[in-house]
Amino acid sequence: MKKLFSVLFVLVLSIVLFNACGVTAIMTDYPQASSGFEPKYTYSISQDLLWSKIINVLTLERIGVTKNDKSINLIESEFVNAGFEKIEGGQKELRYSYTFTVEKVSDNSTKLNIIVKLESKSNVRGSILDWHDISKENMKLVSRIEKAMFEKIENILSTNPTNTSN
Repeated sequence: MKKLFSVLFVLVLSIVLFNACGVTAIMTDYPQASSGFEPKYTYSISQDLLWSKIINVLTLERIGVTKNDKSINLIESEFVNAGFEKIEGGQKELRYSYTFTVEKVSDNSTKLNIIVKLESKSNVRGSILDWHDISKENMKLVSRIEKAMFEKIENILSTNPTNTSN
């Protein structure tokens, strides 16, 4: 019984000290590609087929589409909630969105570019800083999220490259 109380005491003390010192606790969830994965960027398929595969991936991931405009080669997604970071005196919420450009190179060649926008909103001691872009300060993380999306698209392309329903 004494041992149990000792363990509980140390645990509670650690939590109190952790919070009192303003140490950042990260409660975020970001996608990550498999180790060694490198995107192709240019695909030997039509623009229409690649377009439909991107929409399929977003649907499977339960990510809404806010812009779907083939005339300007652009697909934009809703924001995905990535969680929060606990910071001294409050917390910082994080979210990201995708912008896809799908350019026809030839009848059976299409170039894909994915840009992730990472945003933050914080509430520290009652002072709120609204959503703002933090992508440039977090390029390693942004690249990681972009690469993971490329992999998801390429996985769908490899499982059924000519079918638009998958």
